[in-house]
Amino acid sequence: MVYVDTGSSLFWINCKPCGFNLRMPEPIFDPNTSSTFAFDNCHSNICKASGTVPISCAFDLDNTYKCKFEVYYGDGSSCSGRVAREQFVFGEQILKGIFFGCSYKTKNIDSSGILGLADHSISLLAQLGYRRFGYCIGNVSDTSYSNHKLFLGNSVALLGYKTSLVVDTKYYINLEKIMVNGDVLAIDSNIFKKKGNIGGMVVDTGSTYTYMPLLAVKSFEIAVMNIFDEDEDEDKFTINNTFSRGGYMKLCYDGDVKQDLGSFPPVELIFERGATMDLTADNIFHQISKSSFCLGILPIEIVDKGATISILGNLIQQQFFTSFDLDKKEFAFERMDCATWD
Repeated sequence: MVYVDTGSSLFWINCKPCGFNLRMPEPIFDPNTSSTFAFDNCHSNICKASGTVPISCAFDLDNTYKCKFEVYYGDGSSCSGRVAREQFVFGEQILKGIFFGCSYKTKNIDSSGILGLADHSISLLAQLGYRRFGYCIGNVSDTSYSNHKLFLGNSVALLGYKTSLVVDTKYYINLEKIMVNGDVLAIDSNIFKKKGNIGGMVVDTGSTYTYMPLLAVKSFEIAVMNIFDEDEDEDKFTINNTFSRGGYMKLCYDGDVKQDLGSFPPVELIFERGATMDLTADNIFHQISKSSFCLGILPIEIVDKGATISILGNLIQQQFFTSFDLDKKEFAFERMDCATWD
């Protein structure tokens, strides 16, 4: 299984031999079994012009100069290895000479690889010359769910609500307000807007949680707690103060999202141009154990104390067909059942 990540650029997979006797998720690609595999050398155009992407030439253990990569993600996970080219099959399409990373060492990554789709010359999108793509994320909590969908190509349709997209390696949108149970939260919208190199909300499928500035998260938490406090069967929901992340105590309750929150009041994220994302309980709460669930929105400060951006994670993007047009600078979304949509 390979994760699709709109927050990073490099496409990489786990390769043999695995370094340091680390256990990596199967399947693990063996380059020795492929007649179309070839390592990229330090004289290749991509290796020389990778820019800010962590690809560089360095001496290996055998004292030869090799083109390598080392990627660190925001959640503390990482991977490293050598860059290469190979033939890949996507659906019925055979793609030859694709530049990718052959990873020999990973840390805290429970997949066979990551397909980076951020806007950079080394991404698969750039290699194929595509300026449009889309995806439908199903149930992220179910590891056996097999109906996630990815669409690459300039014919991908932009469906539903559309909002402005800022393409600056990553993909930024502007959140203007949040409504919970019909009430607009008292949050200054300026904290979400991208101004130069600060602010903005990054669309990041590589993050499960959505991150916002602490002030916004606190306002959201208060609104959620008020809903549970006003519930006629309030004894049904007990706050659980045992789960934290990055030193921050999550807002958690005992219960089951699917069984207990079927009638949770409406929550709306309203983006620039009035694009409104209507969220269900599955979008904003994460079932963290069999008997407890937590709010899936956390302070960006626990990722980086000085961070000014927000992150739209994959939990909120569940059961939406989400699409991007990098030339028209548009981001679109429409609620879909990924399992039944063809």
